[in-house]
Amino acid sequence: MKIKDVFEIEKANVDSINLFKEGLFWRAYEYSAWRFVKYIKEYKLLNKYVKSINSHIVYIGFPDSFLDSIINLIKLKDKSFTKFEKHINIKAFSEEKGFEIWKTKLIESGYEKISNNDNYVLENPEIVYSVNNSGISGNQNPYVYIDNKSIVRDAIIQKIIDFPLENTTGIEALNFLHRIKIELYGTI
Repeated sequence: MKIKDVFEIEKANVDSINLFKEGLFWRAYEYSAWRFVKYIKEYKLLNKYVKSINSHIVYIGFPDSFLDSIINLIKLKDKSFTKFEKHINIKAFSEEKGFEIWKTKLIESGYEKISNNDNYVLENPEIVYSVNNSGISGNQNPYVYIDNKSIVRDAIIQKIIDFPLENTTGIEALNFLHRIKIELYGTI
């Protein structure tokens, strides 16, 4: 399936998660990715600009070898799903507002961690953005304090522990390491 087709499916998506098989990976795009990280499992979100649709697209992906564990999670959360050869549709979500604001903030600000409690820790360590039904709000980050080296060190260690190495390319891992070095030593 072409990305243009996936984008059109996601524009009409109001209450489900669509997973598409692409090669050896399963991917969720746009609204599906948003719901997946909120309700199913925490994953690193990626975004890329797609020229054919003239837009950025947000997505998550995981290897086919992880599919059984994802299916088990879906069952544990009492969600109904339909599985086809190259498409899985997970139902039983209510229509929510706030996706476009969430996507815009993620693309503009960069991000490192997505969590099930709707806090998105951005590369700017002083701000945590929260997603709720009324949109996104910025608050002081309770986890990182610039003046206290031990807390900063602990936050960096936690970022390393939380980094999804199994779902990351070599380039993404190097970029992550580069950001950690900048946090430790300032501009490199």
